Amino acid sequence: MTIAQHRTGPPVIVVTGGRAAGDTDLPGPPNGPILAGIIGPAGADRVLRRALDEAGQHGLPVRVLAVGRMPPVAEVALADQVARWSEKYPDVPVSFAVSRVLDAAVVLTAASGDAGLLVLEDPGGPLTPALIRAIRRRARCPVLLLTDAE
Repeated sequence: MTIAQHRTGPPVIVVTGGRAAGDTDLPGPPNGPILAGIIGPAGADRVLRRALDEAGQHGLPVRVLAVGRMPPVAEVALADQVARWSEKYPDVPVSFAVSRVLDAAVVLTAASGDAGLLVLEDPGGPLTPALIRAIRRRARCPVLLLTDAE
């Protein structure tokens, strides 16, 4: 795990590899809902697990926000995935929304305004580094970035 502090922004916690949920030293308990940012459905399980675990530990709700282009079939599958994870954490209120219209970085940073923690997974791909940098730079809450790098 690496904690990187922006000059003027909130901390970014980078979790690499297979770290267990709850095995992260946050700079303090989140002071608002946990925002689970889904950038493509491939990393959704990992983001949902971490967001729900953090929310469960601190008695907070989770807002799941899927961003970017996805076909209707993938959107339905993601909603089912969120429902399955919600069943594993019955004491955690969960809401789910999809935003296909605006830029993913704009949507997630705007949604981070009242969040206590933003959980993201680096989905890979040629545009991802710029997207993750933009979110990290503009987020208004700590960012927990899950990566596959060891």
